[in-house]
Amino acid sequence: MNVMNSNFEHLYLPVFQEMEVDAEEIQVDGNKVYFSLVKPNTPDDFIALVIEAKDSSSFVAWNKTNDPQNETDVDFDSLVVDTHTPARVEQVVDCYAVEGMSIGLTDKQEKVINDFLESYFEERKVEELMEWAA
Repeated sequence: MNVMNSNFEHLYLPVFQEMEVDAEEIQVDGNKVYFSLVKPNTPDDFIALVIEAKDSSSFVAWNKTNDPQNETDVDFDSLVVDTHTPARVEQVVDCYAVEGMSIGLTDKQEKVINDFLESYFEERKVEELMEWAA
């Protein structure tokens, strides 16, 4: 019996706590999220990563009139990442990591990415609603 189960893989991942997510560099392609971790005082030193995001849903308050009683919640599909899913290193510049290795995210890094994802998908839904209402 194999004791090393992939569910426990995240317990052994390195974490770069001193690095921050560059929120301006986050990109979404399907369910993959591409982002960079940078050193706070040396943004030229970074690790470019990709992580598989999970499907999620949220809602946006929508009102095409000026009457607040007409406001409704409109659901939309979204993505989220978590600290239990490993991110794969795609590129490294002056950091202690190697391409192809897996790393974990801190709670703070996870929050930055998830905040971006929520606003990204909310903006797309609002644009869709505005086109429909026009």
